[in-house]
Amino acid sequence: GDTKNAFYFMEKSRAVLLNDKLNELGANAQLSPADAEKEQSFQIKIITEQQRLSELPADTKAFQDQQFKLLNAKDDFESFTKFLGKKYPAYYEYKYADSVPKLTDLQKQLALNHQSFVHYFMNDTVMYILTITPGNAQISKLSKNEFDISQINRFLQYCSNKSLLNSDYRSFATLSNSVYKTLFQKLQLPKGRVIICSDNFLIPFEALCSDTNGKQFLIYDYTFSYVYSATYLLKDFTTYPAKGNFIGFAPVNFRDYLDVASLSESATALKKSASNYSNTLLFTNEAATKNSFIQKISGYSVVNVFSHASADSTYTEPRIYMQDSVVRLSDLQLLNKPATRLVVLSACQTNVGKNATGEGIYSLARGFASAGIPAVSATLWNADENMIYEVSASFHQYLSKGLSKDSALQKAKIDFINNNKNSGKLLPYYWANMVLIGNAEPLQLSTGFSVWLWAGAAFIVVVTVLVFIAVQRKKQHRK
Repeated sequence: GDTKNAFYFMEKSRAVLLNDKLNELGANAQLSPADAEKEQSFQIKIITEQQRLSELPADTKAFQDQQFKLLNAKDDFESFTKFLGKKYPAYYEYKYADSVPKLTDLQKQLALNHQSFVHYFMNDTVMYILTITPGNAQISKLSKNEFDISQINRFLQYCSNKSLLNSDYRSFATLSNSVYKTLFQKLQLPKGRVIICSDNFLIPFEALCSDTNGKQFLIYDYTFSYVYSATYLLKDFTTYPAKGNFIGFAPVNFRDYLDVASLSESATALKKSASNYSNTLLFTNEAATKNSFIQKISGYSVVNVFSHASADSTYTEPRIYMQDSVVRLSDLQLLNKPATRLVVLSACQTNVGKNATGEGIYSLARGFASAGIPAVSATLWNADENMIYEVSASFHQYLSKGLSKDSALQKAKIDFINNNKNSGKLLPYYWANMVLIGNAEPLQLSTGFSVWLWAGAAFIVVVTVLVFIAVQRKKQHRK
């Protein structure tokens, strides 16, 4: 019943490595440009050696030799880090900060944004659920007899398989309602915005049904977003100035050796999404290269990618496809001082990867979080291409109007459902795929006219002053 200590324990064991990485980004701001550049060169060396290791068979001498190279690169970086700690005391303080926010700090944030927060904590024999609202916190326990993790796996299998949903929708509806009753109904949360922090699983809660017929989905009553931890949610991300509002990538066709299908409508869809913003930059076809992606996205508030991605639950490194090459999870560490507030990954399985207990899924979405980007919209299974385009366009439309990210995505999905009632696309497979991970608050966008407004205002002031001076001189002359 001790919710304060329960919250501390859950936070202390959740997304530790991710928080360390974000602390490191905060520490980098304390360095001189020269030392910051040196630190990045060490990190690039580690990334390069890691990627070379991943391409070698594990049972070869070349693999062993490459392991030593990687260990040496990490040792060199550790020595340099110790040097920085001595040279910059504030660097050490930021890098190794391990404080956990207080439960009351989270509740203040929830009150400000009219949200609820749910912590799920699992081990082999029991699940704990810590439910936090602005004015209350309570913890409940589910034994292994009360909850079976296989239900979660089967629910996700149904959601991601339209053939299975079509052939056995009644079983899906029954299962969805059962998971709803076990994981959500008993929490008695008020309708509205809910943040889910789950452990060892991630499902689209909006696809849970409060009835057994599979019609009353939670998406109509709740707006869901997901986080790695409350510490991550409350972290004060460094804000860098943006060059523009929106940057997008749509390779359309890919080099033959990448062996992925063309996405013929992606460039058109990208232009439609971008039309909601001012100050945009688009890379399509041959211009959508790995280098342009790594070099350019940091300068824009919103990043959208219409492409392919691949990931699985093994040690294979998640990757997203550009026209000429792939951007790997480890490449995202090269992003430098991103002004980006949201990345929309409109591709398949962008939140899929190896799952580590406590840390979460090592996915492309997490890679952007590790780079200091506070929010990512990612997919949970192989996406329906047309659905992605339609939902993304509506999502960006609502974002540009100032809605919170979670509400914008919810409304975009409901629009999709309403617009496709007669098309056979009402299954969760189509609309529940994309989820929002991270900060859900509205984007802060430039209007595109700020410079001209300031110039116009300055011009008016100058003209007014000149007229005043002229009038005063005329009065003096008359006297």
